Amino acid sequence: MSVELRHLRYFVAVAEERHFTRAANRLRIAQPALSRQIRDLEQELGCSLLDRQTRNLTLTASGEALLKEARKLLGEAEHLKEVTKRAANGQTGYIAVGYVSWIAPKFFFPLFRNLRQKYPGLEIDLKEMAPLDQIQALDNNRLHLGFAKFLVTHAPEGVEGRPVSQHQMWAILPKGHAKISPKRPIPLNSLANEPFILISTSEFTGYLQWIQNECIQAGFTPRVVRTTERPQTALDLVSSGLGISLLTLPQDQPLDQPGVVAQAIAPPVPTFTQNVFYKKDHLKRYPAVALLLREVLRAAK
Repeated sequence: MSVELRHLRYFVAVAEERHFTRAANRLRIAQPALSRQIRDLEQELGCSLLDRQTRNLTLTASGEALLKEARKLLGEAEHLKEVTKRAANGQTGYIAVGYVSWIAPKFFFPLFRNLRQKYPGLEIDLKEMAPLDQIQALDNNRLHLGFAKFLVTHAPEGVEGRPVSQHQMWAILPKGHAKISPKRPIPLNSLANEPFILISTSEFTGYLQWIQNECIQAGFTPRVVRTTERPQTALDLVSSGLGISLLTLPQDQPLDQPGVVAQAIAPPVPTFTQNVFYKKDHLKRYPAVALLLREVLRAAK
């Protein structure tokens, strides 16, 4: 026979109750069976654990020592069960999440702050990465979730995307510009003769081409006087009077930039989708990935 957790549970119950019948009732087993299990335990350990000579059961020195260690082991066993259960439910583990800088801040960062509080056993590592780098990292198992404005044309097999937010195109005009119309959206083609400052960077894969295509569909080819890698630079250049820009802004992020105005565009308004990307087989391999994806999609509704 080997010592098992049930032997320790039985012994602790007898030691705490100091009575076989009460311990048996507590454990919901027959008293003779309990007595037999305790005798088997004593035989396996090679020592007496209980002093049965007195009217009330008392522990021997060996019994006192075992009681202390048995409580520790049983506590650790319960802890292991809880840890394993949380892991199976996706509530523990390491999750790497990619994002781009120009993201919906009132959606993304509060969401993951709340998730950290809700699931303290999860280590959520936020990594700022360009969209193509995110897709590659997902494919190479270095990333678990990715967030990006990304036009998916040929993602690797097994990498999928789900929309989480819509970003509408806005005309970014310098303060005092003649085209500013606070109460009425303006047609995109009304900006045909303006000098444009547009975004062109790997962080926004396909973004420049998308903007140009939308302008062409509106009836003109934009006259681009400057391209920049970062939206903030475009805003600064517009503020300086160098030209205007076209940016997609999340609905939860009003523009707050001195010297510029975000002018609404008349329908049909070009819209860019913010996606969450994941590797399909990760949903089965990593319960935490499936859990976070569910939380993200629930929050996006």
